[in-house]
Amino acid sequence: MSDASLQVLQVGILAEAALSRGLRRSPVFVGQFSLQGDIVHYIAPHFDDVAGMRNGLIEFERATRGQEALARAAAIAFGFVYVHPMSDGNGRIHRFLINDTLQRDGAVPEGIILPVSAGITNTREFGHGYDRKLEVFSRPFMRRYADARRFGPLVTYADGIKSNLVFDDYGDAHFAWRYPDLTEQAVYTARLVAHTIRNEMAEEARVLLKFQLAQRRIKDVMEMTDPDDARIIRSIKDNSWQVSGKLAREYPQLEDRLLALRMVEAVQSAFEPRFPIRAWDGSEGSCEAVWSRLRSP
Repeated sequence: MSDASLQVLQVGILAEAALSRGLRRSPVFVGQFSLQGDIVHYIAPHFDDVAGMRNGLIEFERATRGQEALARAAAIAFGFVYVHPMSDGNGRIHRFLINDTLQRDGAVPEGIILPVSAGITNTREFGHGYDRKLEVFSRPFMRRYADARRFGPLVTYADGIKSNLVFDDYGDAHFAWRYPDLTEQAVYTARLVAHTIRNEMAEEARVLLKFQLAQRRIKDVMEMTDPDDARIIRSIKDNSWQVSGKLAREYPQLEDRLLALRMVEAVQSAFEPRFPIRAWDGSEGSCEAVWSRLRSP
Protein backbone atom coordinates (compact mmCIF):
# COMPACT_ATOMS: atom_id res chain seq x y z
CA MET A 1 0.00 0.00 0.00
CA SER A 2 2.88 2.35 -0.67
CA ASP A 3 2.20 5.37 -2.88
CA ALA A 4 4.06 3.78 -5.80
CA SER A 5 2.33 0.40 -5.48
CA LEU A 6 -1.13 1.94 -5.20
CA GLN A 7 -0.53 4.02 -8.31
CA VAL A 8 0.59 0.89 -10.19
CA LEU A 9 -2.63 -0.83 -9.10
CA GLN A 10 -4.74 2.17 -10.04
CA VAL A 11 -3.22 2.43 -13.52
CA GLY A 12 -3.47 -1.34 -14.01
CA ILE A 13 -7.14 -1.37 -13.02
CA LEU A 14 -8.34 1.85 -14.67
CA ALA A 15 -5.78 2.19 -17.48
CA GLU A 16 -6.20 5.64 -19.03
CA ALA A 17 -9.73 6.05 -17.67
CA ALA A 18 -8.60 7.58 -14.37
CA LEU A 19 -9.31 11.30 -14.20
CA SER A 20 -6.82 11.68 -11.35
CA ARG A 21 -4.20 9.32 -9.97
CA GLY A 22 -2.51 8.72 -6.64
CA LEU A 23 -3.66 9.58 -3.14
CA ARG A 24 -6.47 12.08 -3.27
CA ARG A 25 -6.00 15.71 -2.32
CA SER A 26 -9.67 16.63 -2.21
CA PRO A 27 -12.77 15.85 -0.11
CA VAL A 28 -14.88 12.91 -1.24
CA PHE A 29 -18.27 11.45 -0.50
CA VAL A 30 -20.11 8.36 -1.69
CA GLY A 31 -23.63 9.06 -2.79
CA GLN A 32 -26.11 9.58 -5.58
CA PHE A 33 -26.37 12.45 -7.97
CA SER A 34 -29.76 13.64 -9.17
CA LEU A 35 -31.44 16.67 -10.68
CA GLN A 36 -32.82 17.52 -7.24
CA GLY A 37 -29.35 17.54 -5.69
CA ASP A 38 -26.67 15.26 -4.29
CA ILE A 39 -27.57 12.55 -1.76
CA VAL A 40 -24.68 11.80 0.62
CA HIS A 41 -24.36 8.22 1.90
CA TYR A 42 -20.84 8.46 3.31
CA ILE A 43 -18.07 11.00 3.78
CA ALA A 44 -14.46 9.82 3.79
CA PRO A 45 -11.66 11.27 5.97
CA HIS A 46 -10.07 14.61 5.23
CA PHE A 47 -7.45 14.35 2.51
CA ASP A 48 -4.76 15.65 4.87
CA ASP A 49 -5.34 12.53 7.03
CA VAL A 50 -5.36 10.00 4.17
CA ALA A 51 -1.61 9.28 4.13
CA GLY A 52 -1.53 8.77 7.90
CA MET A 53 -4.52 6.43 7.87
CA ARG A 54 -3.07 4.52 4.95
CA ASN A 55 0.12 4.14 7.00
CA GLY A 56 -2.06 2.89 9.86
CA LEU A 57 -3.37 0.14 7.58
CA ILE A 58 0.21 -0.79 6.71
CA GLU A 59 1.08 -1.02 10.41
CA PHE A 60 -2.05 -3.09 11.04
CA GLU A 61 -1.02 -5.51 8.29
CA ARG A 62 2.43 -5.91 9.83
CA ALA A 63 1.14 -6.27 13.38
CA THR A 64 -1.43 -8.98 12.53
CA ARG A 65 0.72 -11.26 10.40
CA GLY A 66 0.17 -14.88 11.39
CA GLN A 67 -3.41 -14.23 12.50
CA GLU A 68 -6.60 -15.42 10.76
CA ALA A 69 -6.17 -14.65 7.04
CA LEU A 70 -9.83 -13.99 6.23
CA ALA A 71 -10.19 -11.55 9.13
CA ARG A 72 -7.03 -9.76 8.02
CA ALA A 73 -8.23 -9.61 4.42
CA ALA A 74 -11.58 -8.14 5.50
CA ALA A 75 -10.06 -5.56 7.83
CA ILE A 76 -7.47 -4.41 5.30
CA ALA A 77 -9.86 -4.32 2.32
CA PHE A 78 -12.82 -2.69 4.09
CA GLY A 79 -10.53 -0.40 6.06
CA PHE A 80 -9.10 0.74 2.75
CA VAL A 81 -12.54 1.44 1.29
CA TYR A 82 -13.64 3.48 4.32
CA VAL A 83 -10.47 5.60 4.18
CA HIS A 84 -11.07 5.94 0.40
CA PRO A 85 -7.48 7.05 -0.16
CA MET A 86 -7.40 7.02 -3.95
CA SER A 87 -8.94 9.56 -6.24
CA ASP A 88 -10.51 6.67 -8.21
CA GLY A 89 -10.61 2.86 -8.18
CA ASN A 90 -11.03 2.28 -4.42
CA GLY A 91 -13.70 -0.42 -4.79
CA ARG A 92 -11.72 -2.48 -7.27
CA ILE A 93 -8.54 -2.17 -5.21
CA HIS A 94 -10.65 -3.48 -2.29
CA ARG A 95 -11.19 -6.73 -4.23
CA PHE A 96 -7.50 -6.90 -5.11
CA LEU A 97 -6.51 -6.51 -1.45
CA ILE A 98 -8.66 -9.50 -0.46
CA ASN A 99 -6.77 -11.70 -2.92
CA ASP A 100 -3.40 -10.14 -2.11
CA THR A 101 -3.77 -10.70 1.63
CA LEU A 102 -4.96 -14.30 1.25
CA GLN A 103 -2.06 -15.08 -1.07
CA ARG A 104 0.54 -13.45 1.18
CA ASP A 105 -0.85 -15.43 4.13
CA GLY A 106 -0.71 -18.71 2.21
CA ALA A 107 -4.48 -19.20 2.52
CA VAL A 108 -4.76 -19.42 -1.26
CA PRO A 109 -2.20 -21.26 -3.43
CA GLU A 110 0.23 -19.06 -5.33
CA GLY A 111 -1.08 -18.09 -8.75
CA ILE A 112 -4.74 -18.66 -7.86
CA ILE A 113 -6.97 -15.57 -8.10
CA LEU A 114 -10.37 -15.73 -6.44
CA PRO A 115 -12.94 -13.98 -8.69
CA VAL A 116 -14.63 -12.26 -5.75
CA SER A 117 -15.83 -9.46 -8.04
CA ALA A 118 -17.83 -12.05 -9.98
CA GLY A 119 -19.44 -13.21 -6.74
CA ILE A 120 -20.44 -9.65 -5.91
CA THR A 121 -21.62 -8.86 -9.45
CA ASN A 122 -23.37 -12.12 -10.33
CA THR A 123 -25.13 -12.93 -7.08
CA ARG A 124 -27.82 -10.67 -5.68
CA GLU A 125 -27.11 -11.86 -2.13
CA PHE A 126 -23.50 -10.71 -2.24
CA GLY A 127 -24.03 -7.65 -4.44
CA HIS A 128 -26.63 -6.23 -2.06
CA GLY A 129 -24.69 -7.67 0.86
CA TYR A 130 -21.61 -5.64 -0.08
CA ASP A 131 -23.63 -2.42 0.00
CA ARG A 132 -25.30 -3.42 3.28
CA LYS A 133 -21.96 -4.15 4.93
CA LEU A 134 -20.63 -0.78 3.86
CA GLU A 135 -23.74 0.76 5.42
CA VAL A 136 -23.11 -1.01 8.75
CA PHE A 137 -20.51 1.70 9.27
CA SER A 138 -21.73 4.51 7.01
CA ARG A 139 -25.34 4.78 8.19
CA PRO A 140 -24.69 5.38 11.91
CA PHE A 141 -21.76 7.57 10.92
CA MET A 142 -23.97 9.78 8.74
CA ARG A 143 -26.72 9.89 11.38
CA ARG A 144 -24.21 11.20 13.90
CA TYR A 145 -22.89 13.85 11.51
CA ALA A 146 -26.06 14.65 9.57
CA ASP A 147 -25.85 18.33 10.47
CA ALA A 148 -22.11 18.65 9.87
CA ARG A 149 -22.08 18.47 6.09
CA ARG A 150 -23.25 20.92 3.45
CA PHE A 151 -22.45 22.09 -0.04
CA GLY A 152 -20.73 25.42 -0.53
CA PRO A 153 -18.85 27.18 -3.34
CA LEU A 154 -17.11 24.96 -5.88
CA VAL A 155 -13.38 24.65 -5.14
CA THR A 156 -10.63 23.20 -7.35
CA TYR A 157 -8.24 21.17 -5.18
CA ALA A 158 -4.57 20.23 -5.59
CA ASP A 159 -5.36 16.98 -7.42
CA GLY A 160 -7.47 18.81 -9.99
CA ILE A 161 -10.78 17.60 -8.53
CA LYS A 162 -13.57 20.16 -8.18
CA SER A 163 -15.80 19.79 -5.13
CA ASN A 164 -18.27 21.85 -3.14
CA LEU A 165 -18.51 19.44 -0.19
CA VAL A 166 -18.00 20.99 3.24
CA PHE A 167 -17.76 18.82 6.36
CA ASP A 168 -17.33 20.55 9.72
CA ASP A 169 -16.50 17.62 12.02
CA TYR A 170 -13.43 15.95 10.54
CA GLY A 171 -11.68 16.22 13.90
CA ASP A 172 -14.52 14.70 15.91
CA ALA A 173 -15.03 11.87 13.38
CA HIS A 174 -11.35 10.96 13.28
CA PHE A 175 -11.73 8.19 15.87
CA ALA A 176 -14.52 6.50 13.88
CA TRP A 177 -12.43 6.25 10.72
CA ARG A 178 -9.41 4.99 12.66
CA TYR A 179 -11.16 2.33 14.75
CA PRO A 180 -14.19 0.92 12.90
CA ASP A 181 -15.83 -2.29 14.11
CA LEU A 182 -15.42 -4.59 11.09
CA THR A 183 -16.88 -7.77 12.56
CA GLU A 184 -19.80 -8.00 10.12
CA GLN A 185 -17.52 -7.17 7.20
CA ALA A 186 -15.24 -10.06 8.21
CA VAL A 187 -18.16 -12.49 8.30
CA TYR A 188 -19.32 -11.20 4.90
CA THR A 189 -15.83 -11.63 3.42
CA ALA A 190 -15.60 -15.21 4.68
CA ARG A 191 -19.00 -16.06 3.19
CA LEU A 192 -18.10 -14.31 -0.09
CA VAL A 193 -14.85 -16.27 -0.40
CA ALA A 194 -16.66 -19.55 0.34
CA HIS A 195 -19.28 -18.75 -2.31
CA THR A 196 -16.60 -17.78 -4.80
CA ILE A 197 -14.76 -21.07 -4.38
CA ARG A 198 -17.85 -23.30 -4.36
CA ASN A 199 -19.77 -21.56 -7.14
CA GLU A 200 -17.91 -18.99 -9.24
CA MET A 201 -14.67 -20.99 -9.46
CA ALA A 202 -16.56 -24.25 -9.94
CA GLU A 203 -18.44 -22.67 -12.85
CA GLU A 204 -15.19 -21.29 -14.29
CA ALA A 205 -13.69 -24.77 -14.07
CA ARG A 206 -16.70 -26.27 -15.87
CA VAL A 207 -16.44 -23.69 -18.66
CA LEU A 208 -12.69 -24.26 -18.96
CA LEU A 209 -13.19 -28.02 -19.28
CA LYS A 210 -15.85 -27.47 -21.97
CA PHE A 211 -13.51 -25.10 -23.78
CA GLN A 212 -10.69 -27.66 -23.71
CA LEU A 213 -13.09 -30.33 -25.01
CA ALA A 214 -14.12 -28.00 -27.85
CA GLN A 215 -10.45 -27.47 -28.70
CA ARG A 216 -9.89 -31.22 -28.99
CA ARG A 217 -13.01 -31.72 -31.08
CA ILE A 218 -12.38 -28.98 -33.63
CA LYS A 219 -8.82 -30.25 -34.11
CA ASP A 220 -10.37 -33.56 -35.08
CA VAL A 221 -12.12 -31.63 -37.85
CA MET A 222 -9.19 -29.42 -38.91
CA GLU A 223 -5.71 -29.06 -37.48
CA MET A 224 -4.84 -25.55 -36.30
CA THR A 225 -2.85 -23.61 -33.72
CA ASP A 226 -4.21 -22.91 -30.23
CA PRO A 227 -4.78 -19.17 -30.89
CA ASP A 228 -6.77 -20.06 -34.03
CA ASP A 229 -8.96 -22.65 -32.32
CA ALA A 230 -9.60 -20.26 -29.42
CA ARG A 231 -10.65 -17.54 -31.88
CA ILE A 232 -13.00 -19.90 -33.72
CA ILE A 233 -14.55 -21.29 -30.52
CA ARG A 234 -15.25 -17.81 -29.12
CA SER A 235 -16.73 -16.62 -32.42
CA ILE A 236 -19.02 -19.62 -32.92
CA LYS A 237 -20.18 -19.50 -29.30
CA ASP A 238 -20.79 -15.73 -29.35
CA ASN A 239 -22.70 -15.93 -32.66
CA SER A 240 -25.38 -18.36 -31.47
CA TRP A 241 -23.58 -21.46 -32.76
CA GLN A 242 -23.06 -20.18 -36.28
CA VAL A 243 -20.07 -19.34 -38.46
CA SER A 244 -20.28 -15.62 -39.06
CA GLY A 245 -19.37 -14.02 -42.34
CA LYS A 246 -16.46 -12.28 -40.65
CA LEU A 247 -15.09 -15.59 -39.34
CA ALA A 248 -15.46 -17.22 -42.77
CA ARG A 249 -13.53 -14.35 -44.37
CA GLU A 250 -10.83 -14.72 -41.74
CA TYR A 251 -10.69 -18.51 -42.27
CA PRO A 252 -11.68 -19.16 -45.94
CA GLN A 253 -11.84 -22.94 -45.30
CA LEU A 254 -15.07 -22.29 -43.39
CA GLU A 255 -16.77 -21.14 -46.58
CA ASP A 256 -17.19 -24.86 -47.20
CA ARG A 257 -20.62 -25.34 -45.64
CA LEU A 258 -20.09 -28.94 -44.66
CA LEU A 259 -16.77 -28.14 -42.98
CA ALA A 260 -18.35 -25.17 -41.24
CA LEU A 261 -21.22 -27.32 -40.02
CA ARG A 262 -18.83 -29.90 -38.64
CA MET A 263 -16.89 -27.13 -36.89
CA VAL A 264 -20.08 -25.76 -35.31
CA GLU A 265 -21.08 -29.27 -34.21
CA ALA A 266 -17.66 -29.82 -32.64
CA VAL A 267 -17.87 -26.60 -30.63
CA GLN A 268 -21.53 -26.72 -29.66
CA SER A 269 -21.42 -30.38 -28.67
CA ALA A 270 -18.70 -29.54 -26.12
CA PHE A 271 -20.81 -26.83 -24.48
CA GLU A 272 -24.29 -28.29 -25.05
CA PRO A 273 -24.22 -32.09 -25.20
CA ARG A 274 -27.79 -32.32 -26.54
CA PHE A 275 -28.67 -29.81 -29.20
CA PRO A 276 -30.20 -29.52 -32.67
CA ILE A 277 -28.05 -28.42 -35.61
CA ARG A 278 -29.38 -25.55 -37.72
CA ALA A 279 -28.76 -25.79 -41.47
CA TRP A 280 -28.35 -22.83 -43.79
CA ASP A 281 -31.91 -23.28 -45.04
CA GLY A 282 -33.17 -22.67 -41.49
CA SER A 283 -34.18 -26.27 -40.81
CA GLU A 284 -33.09 -28.04 -37.65
CA GLY A 285 -32.42 -31.63 -36.77
CA SER A 286 -29.76 -34.02 -35.63
CA CYS A 287 -26.27 -33.48 -36.93
CA GLU A 288 -26.47 -36.63 -39.09
CA ALA A 289 -29.80 -35.59 -40.61
CA VAL A 290 -28.56 -32.12 -41.51
CA TRP A 291 -25.35 -33.51 -42.99
CA SER A 292 -27.40 -35.94 -45.06
CA ARG A 293 -29.52 -33.11 -46.48
CA LEU A 294 -26.46 -31.05 -47.30
CA ARG A 295 -24.82 -33.95 -49.12
CA SER A 296 -27.91 -34.71 -51.20
CA PRO A 297 -28.16 -33.15 -54.69
